[in-house]
Amino acid sequence: MTPEKFVKEKEMRVPSFSEGLEILVSDFHYEQRFFSLSEISMREDFSLLLNGDCHPTTYWALKSLFGYLGIPEKFAIRIPTDLLLNNIERLKQFENTSMVAFLRDNIVVNIQKIPYSHVKNADVLQLFEKYQQRWDFECLRISDRGMEISFLDEQLGQLEPQIGDITRIGFRTINSETGYRGLKTSFLLFRLQCKNGAVLADNWGDVRWSYDKRMRHETSLSLFEQRISNLSISIEPLRQQYSKLLSSRLTDEQFVSLWRSLARILNGEAADKIMQAEKQERQAIFKQVRERDKRNKQQVNGQIEPTQPTRWNLYELYNQITEQAKNYDFIGCRHIEKLAGSLISVEETAQDFV
Repeated sequence: MTPEKFVKEKEMRVPSFSEGLEILVSDFHYEQRFFSLSEISMREDFSLLLNGDCHPTTYWALKSLFGYLGIPEKFAIRIPTDLLLNNIERLKQFENTSMVAFLRDNIVVNIQKIPYSHVKNADVLQLFEKYQQRWDFECLRISDRGMEISFLDEQLGQLEPQIGDITRIGFRTINSETGYRGLKTSFLLFRLQCKNGAVLADNWGDVRWSYDKRMRHETSLSLFEQRISNLSISIEPLRQQYSKLLSSRLTDEQFVSLWRSLARILNGEAADKIMQAEKQERQAIFKQVRERDKRNKQQVNGQIEPTQPTRWNLYELYNQITEQAKNYDFIGCRHIEKLAGSLISVEETAQDFV
């Protein structure tokens, strides 16, 4: 079993805000089917049987099924199909969990345990419709995983780390009605020169939607909107962080952490390409860090060997990462832009890129 055998998740970059609602209705409408986990079955062609009906499925939906049944993904990929089917049939007998499946054009996009609280993507778009006059629309991307919409706000100011290299500040809002990441707004940095973006870490400020059953759904959305209106950021700390990026080089320890994060999101080959690192050079840095860590653990007098700088300038690396993000799919791009945003706080998060 390989991910290539499944229905590919649908995604689309929408050129204008006004087209968003129409495309959501025509291309990303989801029907919900409710069932018990003990009732689901998988066929040899990896389609799913729900309530007697057969449905093609995405790999994401199968991963969710494996997770609920306690089947490790790597194990499921490696074993023969007939053995996987036997595992599913055996394990589901111990489950009576209420589930919901999200179907687009008869395709099972994902399955989710219920109760499941979410906001419709169309409701999110309608929420931001009134801000079109105040904010500059930058991008709308929609996929089976969810939606993300970006605006730039002139009132938040702009940065110019180098002459002519202007970065505007705005908001990135994400949402999913199929069981991925819930409604959230974060700060967005958008470099005009290359049309690249980075999403700042939560400690710069964010707004999350949380649903309280004692509250009407519309009221919870109004509170979310109100919090976004009150969201602000101090530009001076951002300028200071950009100044540090321009004057700093990545340490060998940071290189290892950043490369591993990119490899988890994509793969090792892509991580080398984005960081513009030759395989031998990367392996030498890994070896250097590994051997120093081993020596430091053996120290008894407290004299710890420090990290060593690499050839990578942090600002140039930051731009390399944001430039490459748009070359990947919806999920890859989102994770890469978030990873790039973590570099803005690199002094505080030197050992942990997420």
